[in-house]
Amino acid sequence: MQIKDYKPRRDVLNGNINVDKFFNGVQKKGITLLLAMLISSTASLLGLGIFMIVYGELGISTAAKESQIAFYAADSGIECALYADVMLNSFSTSTPATDINCNGTPVTLQSASDGVGGVTFRFNFTVMPGRSCATVTAMKLGSGKTVIDSFGENVPDCTTSNARVIQRGLEIMY
Repeated sequence: MQIKDYKPRRDVLNGNINVDKFFNGVQKKGITLLLAMLISSTASLLGLGIFMIVYGELGISTAAKESQIAFYAADSGIECALYADVMLNSFSTSTPATDINCNGTPVTLQSASDGVGGVTFRFNFTVMPGRSCATVTAMKLGSGKTVIDSFGENVPDCTTSNARVIQRGLEIMY
């Protein structure tokens, strides 16, 4: 059986294969599109990876900043309680609790006896208006020692609960 009108190409018979003529330029066009898609996909994935790293770092830096605000609020609470106890004798077990002044803000002390000769004083105050607060507990123990706990928060009101509140605490005993 013989195929009609079949003529072998002269350039193939002579051993001179010209790729442009052999493929007629038809199959070479798709490789450019494939390479462009591969390069753009790689660049997109690289950009997405960098974005995810930057986004995570922003979250970490925000948490660190808020943690620092809460720590300084706790420190302010300790300093206020120390001043009130040492300089003003506000946590006296023999006299009734008197109001104190923390950071220019009058603060009302709440006191309660523990029944064993000790008294606990508690107060909340806003350290930075609209930004942070502290909850302070001063305990005068029957042994004569004083324990002051201060918990600073990165919210303006220490009485509210929130899932994003960062709290830092300090305790001193003397």
